[in-house]
Amino acid sequence: KVGPPQALELLRVARHSDAEALLQHAAERAREHGSERWCPLRVRCTDGLATILPGDSLFGNYSSGEALDCTLLELVARSRNVHALLCYSPTDFRFYCNIPERRGHAFPRTYAECPTPVGDALP
Repeated sequence: KVGPPQALELLRVARHSDAEALLQHAAERAREHGSERWCPLRVRCTDGLATILPGDSLFGNYSSGEALDCTLLELVARSRNVHALLCYSPTDFRFYCNIPERRGHAFPRTYAECPTPVGDALP
């Protein structure tokens, strides 16, 4: 099993048809956008852990590690621009995003596009 941050990157990789397409995308992205370092914001909700990513309207509104009195979906509903990973358990997590990816990143496959829960589909 893989944790949610690694699974998110695997969902980005899954957008590419083969390794050559992935390498081409990575080279073009590096030339056009460079790279950016950031730390996600993690908050605990009543039913799991939310990782709020840059670009989300809620990014920076809470302290990392803060416990909130709402469900994960209630938290997402508070955000106009959503860019978050919702973790119900180590193998049950969902990516939500309604904004363009930053700096030329490949847009990850969404939970609805995956035939099985992501955590269950990975070794």
